[in-house]
Amino acid sequence: CEEAIKRLKLLRELTENGHRIGGVAKLPTEELEALVKQVSADVQMAAASSMESPEQFVAAAIGASKNYDSDGLRRVLLHSRRQLGQRGMLHRVICPLIVKIGESWQHGDLRSSHEHIATAVIRELLLTPVPGSQVAANAPELVVATPAGELHELGAMIVGSIPEMACIAEAVRSHHERWDGRGYPDATSEEETPLLGRLFAIADAFSAMTTDRPYRRGTSWEKAIEEIVKCSGTQFDPTLAKAFVNVASRRLLTVPTTHEIEEETLQKAA
Repeated sequence: CEEAIKRLKLLRELTENGHRIGGVAKLPTEELEALVKQVSADVQMAAASSMESPEQFVAAAIGASKNYDSDGLRRVLLHSRRQLGQRGMLHRVICPLIVKIGESWQHGDLRSSHEHIATAVIRELLLTPVPGSQVAANAPELVVATPAGELHELGAMIVGSIPEMACIAEAVRSHHERWDGRGYPDATSEEETPLLGRLFAIADAFSAMTTDRPYRRGTSWEKAIEEIVKCSGTQFDPTLAKAFVNVASRRLLTVPTTHEIEEETLQKAA
């Protein structure tokens, strides 16, 4: 019983400092203790660091995203919350960070895989209640029935509950895994990731690149295809990426881009 309580305290401290519950729940107690010591050291180092202004937090977050360092990005954002408060973190760090990510992606300084890492961590952090915060009496009784950091588990559960879609539940859960094993939620690599998940990853990235977002315009099919080729063998299954690019390149000759459709519509309206 005492051992169980000890583990729960360790797990709570780790999840509050950015670790995904799915990544630490099965570790032995000794490893949990070592991780907690590392987290404490990181927190002390962050507190003693020169990061104090929102601009410094944004720059550090961009650097972590470029390095695919999701844990580092969590630590930066959590440190900004300790320094600036929840509201300050949201308005002075996360909002400018999202805009900066969009601009950097538009200029070619960041790839779609960097954007995915950043937005996943931001979404995870914003959906995790602030430790010690009080829930309003009129708040919804149930918000998200899944551990912090395991949001794709929820999506897989929703899809799996629909008989006609149950066959793609595993693909929904795994479509942010990477060929090189640096994805999430399970960090599987190569063919350890389900085939449909590897295919969904390419389709999802292509869709994300070519559609408009609130903070940036969608890119052209040509640039999106180039990005799929660049990330083949690292982010994407190289065989599936090659097949996708072949099909997309053929359709590129016949399918107008979003911007071409908009321009044609404006011309007709004029």
